Amino acid sequence: MTRPRPASKSALPAKRQWMRTADRRAQLLDSAIRVFARDGIGRASHAGIAADTGVSVATVFVHFPTRDALVRDVLATVDTFMSAMIRDTLGAHDDPREALLALARAFADSIDTYPDYARVWLDWSTAVHDENWSGWLDFQRRALRRIRQTIREGVRAGVIPSTIDIDAAARIFNGAAHIVALMKFGAARRTEVDRMLISLVDGALRIPLPDTSSPSAGPSSNADAQPPPLSTNL
Repeated sequence: MTRPRPASKSALPAKRQWMRTADRRAQLLDSAIRVFARDGIGRASHAGIAADTGVSVATVFVHFPTRDALVRDVLATVDTFMSAMIRDTLGAHDDPREALLALARAFADSIDTYPDYARVWLDWSTAVHDENWSGWLDFQRRALRRIRQTIREGVRAGVIPSTIDIDAAARIFNGAAHIVALMKFGAARRTEVDRMLISLVDGALRIPLPDTSSPSAGPSSNADAQPPPLSTNL
């Protein structure tokens, strides 16, 4: 009796591609950022991520057991990305004006290289009545704290006028990130965006303190005391 020939390699079933847990999770998070940017925080789903990645829905649930866990991890990834940009860019410059201008430019450039992060960031910023709003406010407080610190160091070094309203300047600079994002997604020319960024930084660094001689004027915002809680991004 002739023995059957072994099946050729092409006839054998394809080997399933296995990935390490950490690698699979990173792959799914990358996909989740794309899906959240495309569908929005409110509509993105495990099924959408599975389809985008080419895995089963069950695989996505292994790494993100609930929708809350999925949303939390996606927003935490965006937070980490944006926070690192702020920290690293401001920390790389001694001159406060150059530091703020470099940060504004880095944010604008990131919309070209990582547009999905910016789209999720924008969507997150409108979640006023959502359970994720507290996370957005926390991100904003940390961003503002670093921006204030940069301006305050410039005042102490004598390169920024001591009459500046540090809190107002920081909030105007921070809030203008939305204008930058809208300009970039609106296909504004690079020269237009850069001209706006220069005007933004120079304008913000000239905002004077309120006249404290007026009965209606509040306390100086240059005090080291913690500013009132942030209620909006403006």
